[in-house]
Amino acid sequence: MKIWLDITTPFLSNFLSILMDKTKKLDSKFEYLVTCREHEITTQILDKKGISYHCIGKHGGKTKEGKLRAYSKRIAGLLPIIEREKPDLLICEREPSSVRVAAGLGVPSFTIFNDDREDWVNRMVFPLATKVFAPAFYTDQDLIKYGITPDRVIKFNGFLMCYLKDLQARKIHQENWKINVLIRPEPELASFFPTYKPILEEIAQKLCTDNRTNVSVLPRTERQRELFSKYPVDVADSVSDESPLLQTDIALVSGESMIAEALVLGIPVIGCCYWPPSKAVLELLKFVKHSNSADEAVSMVKFYYELKNRIEFAEKSRKVVEQMDNPISIIASEVNKFKNLVYH
Repeated sequence: MKIWLDITTPFLSNFLSILMDKTKKLDSKFEYLVTCREHEITTQILDKKGISYHCIGKHGGKTKEGKLRAYSKRIAGLLPIIEREKPDLLICEREPSSVRVAAGLGVPSFTIFNDDREDWVNRMVFPLATKVFAPAFYTDQDLIKYGITPDRVIKFNGFLMCYLKDLQARKIHQENWKINVLIRPEPELASFFPTYKPILEEIAQKLCTDNRTNVSVLPRTERQRELFSKYPVDVADSVSDESPLLQTDIALVSGESMIAEALVLGIPVIGCCYWPPSKAVLELLKFVKHSNSADEAVSMVKFYYELKNRIEFAEKSRKVVEQMDNPISIIASEVNKFKNLVYH
């Protein structure tokens, strides 16, 4: 069976590559076709992992017109590859181009629902999907409005980032006079993103004046790289084999994926999402601190200067996360069931 993996974000570069390894263990005869698009460090991660891929298209940017043009161009680029390769199954998150091509050519698709703010994307993608994997905090009613019928939904308890559960024990909190703080800026190209507010920029400026703090920034865009390069912070320009959170003590994050990643890994995190939250963000805020005030966020960071507070967060997060599912295990199991259904 040939599995088509469509990788459109840095998160998916890691998530779907691990799913590839997991399914290989279930059946060594699985073949893989990997497509991706240019977006942030998506291709850099795939290169680092040694995964061969077809890079088709790029992110459409901020405007609706740009997103629509990128969608149409990507369909045109994917079509001849999928016609030639004839995959048996597509696995992606919520990528309209690949799901539309798969549906048009009769290829079943496994998709992932993880953001109720991506309204038009959700309405385009999920009615065409064969199966939809979704966190259990999304109710059937939440999903039905996007054309997702309950018979096609596989739910899992927790967050997508729970695929990192096994890494939690690797982070050992130590007593250091210098505290490493990682800042992950806003997803400014997302369709739901509002007018920019300089909250994280103000936080970086305030933390830089504290000689106990080493500040690193993991930018999403070139604009963010240029913005934070004006300050005495370390702006990341390379791709690591492991989560950057494993090298930090405290995270300040303006996006739900890395908030969830920090929770799963037991790294104290302060969320700074200043736009209407998704249901996933609201679930995360049950377990982590959040503020859209620069002064308050800096105070929260300093609370975690104390080793005992970092250890307490790690222990609480461990107890929360151990009750959650690893979504990769659930998706891999469904892939194996699909293979048996198709070929036996």
